[in-house]
Amino acid sequence: MESDQSNFSRSRPAGTAQLAAADGAKICPIRVTAEQRVERLAGRWQVDFERTAAAYHEAGHAVAGLWFGWTVGRTGVEIDEHQRCTFACGAYAYTTEARAVVAMAGWLAERKWHGQGSANWDNQLVHILDAHAWDQVIVGDDEQQVVKALVGRRDADDVETNEFLLAVHAFREQAVSLIARPSFWRAIRRVTRALLSHGKLSDVEVVNAIGKDDFLSVSHGHWTAGG
Repeated sequence: MESDQSNFSRSRPAGTAQLAAADGAKICPIRVTAEQRVERLAGRWQVDFERTAAAYHEAGHAVAGLWFGWTVGRTGVEIDEHQRCTFACGAYAYTTEARAVVAMAGWLAERKWHGQGSANWDNQLVHILDAHAWDQVIVGDDEQQVVKALVGRRDADDVETNEFLLAVHAFREQAVSLIARPSFWRAIRRVTRALLSHGKLSDVEVVNAIGKDDFLSVSHGHWTAGG
């Protein structure tokens, strides 16, 4: 199920609602919190917001992985008991670029659906980079995977912050442009719907959910389209 958050408040400034006085004498703008906007969005579209957001997130990872020639791993992609997407791929496809873009694609796909939050998480990534330099590992999230991809085999304290952020920005733009492709976003939506129906998908089920034409457009697209 798809929603377009840009339509949610298009008749008034973002983040405000209109409150009419009981006598109709005056209409006063009031602030609406992010949580209230999420609740309204969920109610309007009659969805379990958290589950749907998780489905878009994991579908974003899955389709981005296909783009770089990866396949969904044996434990699949799932949103209920766990929220994760596992992969298998050849060494040739396990590049810094692929790892960073696939890691970023989850949150960017989720954000494209619900429109909440920022696509800029520089400060968090720098925090994780600094933690690596002090041998403190922050595990279990996409940001950690981005940092691990960009640090590679180097010591984290050898990585200059400016160099690191330039790479972050380049890969984020690449992920955003991928998700903007019609066939790519259509594939994410179809995988999302399948995840909402079944909760967990294997590699074959992901491929079947996408459909032949869009799968041929998306799968290994990085290699067949020259990136």
